[in-house]
Amino acid sequence: MNIQRLGADRSADFVDEVDVVWTAPIEGNDPRCVVGWHRNARLYRYRQNFQGVYPLDRHRKDETDSFRVRAKVEDAFLIDIGQRNLKLALGRGPGWSGQASWWYAEDTENLEARRIVRSIRNLISGKEIVPGTKPKDGRKKAEPAKLRHMNIADMCVRTRRL
Repeated sequence: MNIQRLGADRSADFVDEVDVVWTAPIEGNDPRCVVGWHRNARLYRYRQNFQGVYPLDRHRKDETDSFRVRAKVEDAFLIDIGQRNLKLALGRGPGWSGQASWWYAEDTENLEARRIVRSIRNLISGKEIVPGTKPKDGRKKAEPAKLRHMNIADMCVRTRRL
């Protein structure tokens, strides 16, 4: 992974204060939809091994033995399945994420992709709520993630924190 594009030195093993946006296919098919994000994450250049000490038993059961992103629990957000919708979907074609497991979204010249990236940044910063939902108790911020398993391997779009 080219973490220099996110501000890291060439010799650095990681870069801090990166917002990582996770996506997954809608109902198992394209288009991909934003399902959550990590704020202020540490992003590693190379996979880091758990070395037998798994954060959750689910990681062991699923034989997930490495990671590239690390964030505090309070900086992890998950959009409930019922709130995921096409308003959070990524497009296909030039300027979008393509086949790669990561996307340096700030580099896109596609106007629709730029609009989606702005919208996602507003969600992350708490300026918008998840499209198609109503704020609870007047809140306009996303709800913190509950600890639940998500198979997120190779399902992410990464954006640099501004």
